[in-house]
Amino acid sequence: MSRREPQEWLRGELAQWQAEGLIDSNQAGRIAARYPPPEPATAWGTIVFSGIGAVVLGLGVILLFAYNWQAIPKIAKLAIVFGAVGITHAAGIVLRARVPRFAAVGESLGVLGTMLFGAGIWLVAQIYNIDEHFPRAFLMWGGGALLMALAVPSVAQGVLAAVLLTIWAGCERLAFDTPQWPAPVIIGVVLGWLAYAQRSRVLAAVAVPAFLIAAGFTVPDDAAQPWVVLSVQLSLAALLIAKSVLARRHGGFPEVAPVLAFYGWAVYLVILYLMSFPEMAHQLFAWEKAELHGWAVVYWCLPLVAAIAYWVWVVVESQRSPAGAPERIRWELYLVPLTVLLALADVFYLRDLGGWPVAGPFNLVLLGLAVTLMADGCRQAQLKSTALGSVLLVAVVTARYFDLFESLFIRGLTFLVIGGVLVAEGVLYTRARRQRRQEGQP
Repeated sequence: MSRREPQEWLRGELAQWQAEGLIDSNQAGRIAARYPPPEPATAWGTIVFSGIGAVVLGLGVILLFAYNWQAIPKIAKLAIVFGAVGITHAAGIVLRARVPRFAAVGESLGVLGTMLFGAGIWLVAQIYNIDEHFPRAFLMWGGGALLMALAVPSVAQGVLAAVLLTIWAGCERLAFDTPQWPAPVIIGVVLGWLAYAQRSRVLAAVAVPAFLIAAGFTVPDDAAQPWVVLSVQLSLAALLIAKSVLARRHGGFPEVAPVLAFYGWAVYLVILYLMSFPEMAHQLFAWEKAELHGWAVVYWCLPLVAAIAYWVWVVVESQRSPAGAPERIRWELYLVPLTVLLALADVFYLRDLGGWPVAGPFNLVLLGLAVTLMADGCRQAQLKSTALGSVLLVAVVTARYFDLFESLFIRGLTFLVIGGVLVAEGVLYTRARRQRRQEGQP
């Protein structure tokens, strides 16, 4: 059944009711206004397949020219390069603006034009034997995609810009040890704004990991220590989780909340799990005696301050809600900012102790998170929370099997207890699910 069929059925019924005298035209109009037809969804299938076809077609054209490339005069080569870029972009803009049926094809042609623009950068360098700093080609390419994304506006161009700017930041850092701070700023601010303006979860799903990766590449040379990178990524993860909570509470773009939560929780849980190993935690928090200064201080402090500010906002708004209200956040979410504070304490106060004094609190946080997720999942019959809590519990017990429990008796007893907990969890979840079905709840 298509998305428009319910509205068409309703309008047919309204016409029948008017004919039978059950309602008048004013009443029919008011009823129809309550159920407007849904906005047409973005034809991503058409965009993807037509985009692939356009790229393949472009590659075919490029290969045909490459066959006789050496025999073509330089001016003709430039005409081919600039003509291909201009024609594809012009055709894409015309189709998007004047032929709505082929808007998806126009989007694909715009992406092809940007791909040809990137190829043109390398071709022009080859024509005139330009020996240039090669990461700048990705900067120019990504900048062109960014400008097209803002001018059209275009989600697909924004996705391409996020990927290219991340590659630029990676090439600068890995090949030349030159951190480029504009990369995460542009991705986070400009593309984040574009995702919000277009209400695009697709662009957000690409821009968020691109931002995290670019932020990792941007670590300054005098701050390239594990504890700095770890602290920054942990702060960014906490920031994403807080923003996901606020996005659900504020109606501007609530659809982005699952995207922010997914990446935030993924980074947070990976870091938390690594910090639960005593040796790993000691190595991660070890740092040289050199003091941070200048851009290194800003790089480390800015995500931390932003994360704390957002979590203060979350706490204040949650406390204003009455007890038991759905707007109040679950208490286990407070384990996220607690983890950030524990990491700060380990960096500056406990790092010389090593071992379990450093890793122990993170194990307790991990266990508390696992238990509360399992309890909430069983109580509310939520499979996602139940499964995630179970996986976290098994992961932490399995890790401690090798570095904590030495006695085979204790190891066997531990797994018996965990097995019993999982079986009881399955029973409680099934019972809660059955009860919700009896009450008519999803």
